Amino acid sequence: MKKSERKLYLSPGVKRLSVTRFAKAELTFDVKIPNSYLEWEFETKSKDIGFGVYFKAHSVNKPKAIEIVPKQRIDTCFEPEAGVYRCEKPGTYILLFDNSYSWFYPKEIFYKTKINLPGEDGSEAIEPLA
Repeated sequence: MKKSERKLYLSPGVKRLSVTRFAKAELTFDVKIPNSYLEWEFETKSKDIGFGVYFKAHSVNKPKAIEIVPKQRIDTCFEPEAGVYRCEKPGTYILLFDNSYSWFYPKEIFYKTKINLPGEDGSEAIEPLA
């Protein structure tokens, strides 16, 4: 995926996510093969949204999520936000959209995600778990 001009919502395969005011939403990915790449691209219909990436190891215990891409507020009024992360370990990777700071405005997010396995050309996409 590559950054495009602000019309991601018109692209084929784009999904929509609504995050109400005072709320957060997560997209979770179960990565089984080390060194896979998690890619994302998103834009909000208006305003900004908090965004971060977290990791939970596969474990018998309930592991705590570790922040791997620091959460920050992102404004996509000019172009979509895009990124990639190399998933060095198997586990659950979480894309977090945080609107908990907003007292008045729900946010509508348009997004694309995929996981590329190591050595692949990026043609295989894995859907989020939830």
